[in-house]
Amino acid sequence: MTKGRVFFRVIVGGYLAYLGFGLVRDSFAGKPDHYMFYIGVGAIFILIGLWWFLKAAGAIMRHDYVEPGDDADDETAGEEEIHAEEEVHADDRVGADESSIEEKTAADAAESAGEEEPDEKDCVIEED
Repeated sequence: MTKGRVFFRVIVGGYLAYLGFGLVRDSFAGKPDHYMFYIGVGAIFILIGLWWFLKAAGAIMRHDYVEPGDDADDETAGEEEIHAEEEVHADDRVGADESSIEEKTAADAAESAGEEEPDEKDCVIEED
């Protein structure tokens, strides 16, 4: 998470808690119709606001955020390396399977013709 988002969560969390406290205070002072509903909504605002505020404040204290200008792709770099390794291993398996099929086909052809398997040394390439 970037530094801006962390500080934004501090501000938003504090504001939600502030709104919740104001709603609860006004509900107790004025006793409007359905004041229990307002107190419940205010309590929810307080809980969500404090949770966001405290979580973001903890991230700030631990410096658990990315500074602007830093490489923001550091979090996903490890995942990209893992996917690249998986692709390489998948390519190796595909190549191994194809070569083994070609070898089996050549061996089957040699057996059916009653000949030994062709050797690479026996093959002669003529140039024009």
